[in-house]
Amino acid sequence: MAPQWRGWLTQQSLLDFDTLWGLQTQQAEVANKSSRGWSRVGRYEQEGSIFYVKKQENYTRSKLSYGLLKVPTVKIEFDKILQYRAKNIPCLDVVYYARRNTDGRDQAMLITESLDGYEALDVAAQKTLIAADRQRLAVALGKSIAALHRRGILHFNLYPKHIYVKSLDHGRFHLRFIDLEASRPHYGLGYLKRRDIEQLGRHSMFATRSEKLRVFLAYLGKRQLDRTTKKQLRAMNKKTRRKELKHAFDPNYHPIEPSN
Repeated sequence: MAPQWRGWLTQQSLLDFDTLWGLQTQQAEVANKSSRGWSRVGRYEQEGSIFYVKKQENYTRSKLSYGLLKVPTVKIEFDKILQYRAKNIPCLDVVYYARRNTDGRDQAMLITESLDGYEALDVAAQKTLIAADRQRLAVALGKSIAALHRRGILHFNLYPKHIYVKSLDHGRFHLRFIDLEASRPHYGLGYLKRRDIEQLGRHSMFATRSEKLRVFLAYLGKRQLDRTTKKQLRAMNKKTRRKELKHAFDPNYHPIEPSN
């Protein structure tokens, strides 16, 4: 339980697993089912505070990093959030996490704060922003991914819907990463880091080549194209183009093209 929420949860009599497990929530996502269990996410609002409650029962996965033990996927997500927080990478704020085994049922629950004021990148990028703000958002995106990689982490599931954006004053933006379950170390390997950029580029809602280039330049910490940057982009696009046929009818598919 997050210390900053203990007092509020105490006032609301929401301190024990049974009470929190029994909360009536509004469905936020389509429930997932496996051969043995299920996973559900609900939205819960109480006295102006909004939370997302993820409950799982017998919804586990074997992970090498956990000694091939079967662990709930919310346990993996919880540990990744703690890892991101320890490295000062903006992500979700945890309110409560717990796991129990009752009558052979492996139950786990993760409660996080709502990202009030934030919206998914694919939503934010479709808004009618002035050109200068779109450029600033592109730069903020590139810098945020670069900061993630500098701390040794690969997101590995970097779609626009997994990056949340908040507009601040003076044309500034703050970004947070979500859906961290697949995150892993990149061990300094460039091809692994490029995977995040390639994946985001294939699904980015930034429509123009110049905006996509601005993201990539900000990621590299450069102000303009040079020979090295062009070479990097062409190498990346060589792999990306192999997927063009597969994504031929995807309106969100836009490979990054360097200038000649």
